[in-house]
Amino acid sequence: MESAKNLLQSYVEQAEKIIIEFKYNEDNAVSLLKELKEKLAKKEIVAEEEKEFFEVCKYNALATINTSFEQEKYNRQLLMALTEAKEEMKAIIDYMK
Repeated sequence: MESAKNLLQSYVEQAEKIIIEFKYNEDNAVSLLKELKEKLAKKEIVAEEEKEFFEVCKYNALATINTSFEQEKYNRQLLMALTEAKEEMKAIIDYMK
């Protein structure tokens, strides 16, 4: 069983990497984005006391990212959605401490 905080932190780090990667290699960033979305959609087993916040956080992050109409190339809306999702996850990590 993985710690919810550790999983969320790994998603935050991946989102940050995607944001940076879009500036240098758009194709790789799109690939990394698909991986992140798959991870966010995947069922994870976490401690019962962390489960509710963790599941809601993952759902909200994925929903936020999916609000971007175009996800196959860099655009401002996608960058803003990724940034917002990342910040939401960071806020939940801080709340869970």
